[in-house]
Order: sequence, then C-alpha cells, then structure tokens
Amino acid sequence: MYKTAVVGCGRIGSLFDFDKKNKIIRSHCGAYTNLQNTILTTICDIDLKKAKKAKEQWNIDSYYSDHIEMLDKEDIDILSICTHPDSHEKIVNDAVNSGVKAIFCEKPISYNMDSALKILELCKSNNIKLAINHSRRWDPYFINLKNEIINKKFGTLQHINFYYTRGIANTGSHLFDLLRYLFGEIISLNAISSIKEIKGDPTISCTLEMENGLLCNLIGLDGRYYRIFDLEIFGSKSKISIDTSKRAKLFSSTPSKRSSEFNELYEITDDKKTIENSETIISSVTNIIECIEGRNEINCSGIDGYKSLELILAAVLSNKMNKKITLPLEKKHFTFSIQ
Repeated sequence: MYKTAVVGCGRIGSLFDFDKKNKIIRSHCGAYTNLQNTILTTICDIDLKKAKKAKEQWNIDSYYSDHIEMLDKEDIDILSICTHPDSHEKIVNDAVNSGVKAIFCEKPISYNMDSALKILELCKSNNIKLAINHSRRWDPYFINLKNEIINKKFGTLQHINFYYTRGIANTGSHLFDLLRYLFGEIISLNAISSIKEIKGDPTISCTLEMENGLLCNLIGLDGRYYRIFDLEIFGSKSKISIDTSKRAKLFSSTPSKRSSEFNELYEITDDKKTIENSETIISSVTNIIECIEGRNEINCSGIDGYKSLELILAAVLSNKMNKKITLPLEKKHFTFSIQ
C-alpha cells in the first residue's frame, strides 16, 4: 500500500470531485482514495480552513498548513503538488529531502526555465519519479487518435487548427503537450494577438511550425463567454473535428454533389463518436506506481512538462516582442517568467 499526500486542496487537488455535475473521479485526493493500492494519508494547504475542510471531506486523520511540517511528520511515498507554479521548486526540493518515491506535479511544471531545470535535476539525481499532469497522455481516446494519425487514417496531414480559452499557461500547457504528443516537436511560434482574460495569463493566438513541416493555427477565444478546447485535423483523405467534450465528427473526401470538377468533405454520420470522459487521474497514478515498481515509464514526464513550459514562454515572448520565436529558447530567456 502506497502512502500518499496532496499539497494544495483547490479544484484539481480536491474540489472537482464535489461538483454535483461531475460523474467521474477528477481530483488527486479522489484518485488516491479510490485506488486499492494507495491510501490518502494526509493533505496540506496554506489556508488551514481549506485543509481542514478537505480532511473532513476525505475522512482522513491529519491535515497541515505547512508542507515542511507535513513532510517531517508523515511517511509519504507519492506526493501530489497542486499549488501555483511559483511554489513547485521549493516543494519538490523539500519532498526530495524527505524521501518520497514519486512526485505528481500539476502543470505548468514551474514559472521559468531555470526553475524547471532545477526540478528535473533534483528528481533525476535522487531517483525520484516525476510525472506532470497533462491528463490527455493517459486518455484512451487520445492514445487511439495518435495511433490513427501514425497509421494515416486521415491520409497525409495537411494542417491543424486548435481553438482554446483560459490562458496560454493554464489551458495552453495542456494544448502544447497534446500537440507535441500527437504531431511531434514544435520548432517555431509566432504570436498574432492576445486576450486579457485571466490576470497574468494572456490567451494568445499564434501560428506554430512543426519539425515535420506541419503548420498549426492556435486560436484563442474569450472564456468568459464559453469554454472551448477544439481540435481540427485536416488530412489528405478526411478531416476530423474534436470538441471540448471529445465529441468527434469525421468528414471524408468524396466527389462533390454539386460539381463534377472536385471533391468535398462530407460528414460520415455513422462514424460520429461521443466518448465518455475517462478517469485519467486514476490511470496516471496507476502509471506512476508501475514506474516506481520498474514495470513502465511515465506517460508524461518532467521533460514533457519542461517542453510545454518552454512553448508557453515562447508564446509570451513572441507576443511581447512582436516577432517569431524559434525553439529551443536561448539561455538569456531562462529566467523569463510566465507572469
């Protein structure tokens, strides 16, 4: 039985599982409580009232407002860090010194590249397994989609459009990781415009160039009207559109119904899919345990978190400097912050 703890009792740490509309396990506390080989030992939040409330909600014995005190007093195997990115390096350092086996960190991994590199080195030099919660890496739907792309189900890829809301660091962290996972590395980024939706985290529209020559339009919209995370993939044989809820529509290249000169895209109605949300938080913790036991590799590693942060910073820099940014970032930008 692995003893676990959560630092940060906000939405992803705890509160998501108390949303009346929620039908699946979505929080770190929920995952540790519902897995047979983990036990939620304790929780911590700098807001002691929030920590006490989470302690009562999850029916555990102890709670703390100071993570150092918690690490000193409790025997913890897996630690979840669900706090703001500027606190991650300090908590990781203290967790490594306490002897944890694995750290499950929320995104972004940190607030600048220097700090992210220190986190990677701390975990590597102490043989601590580090996972970053870009949740779609553990989602069967996107794992299958990656295989379909590799097997050219949609033909030769032509172009990608990605629509999103709620900040280049907040949502963009997931977005950049998914793009890298599905299509490969991004080599340049050119910001076009931005929306001031979240304080300190602009929603930036930009164009991306992949290592394989593929182009992507990243289009930021205002999440105060509605939330969106929609992906369009244009292949030579078909197009697939996937919306925020993973409702997928496939359009096939077919002779036009109105002209004999060209093909058009027509929806294949019997191929339309509505995918139930997967409990990726459960799958991620299972993956971490397999990694501790030497039976697997982490689906989303610290390196993946580092590269997602690099793209976030590139977008912010491009927007600020009004020019295209090429990857990897130059050393002079390593202390540049996401805020």
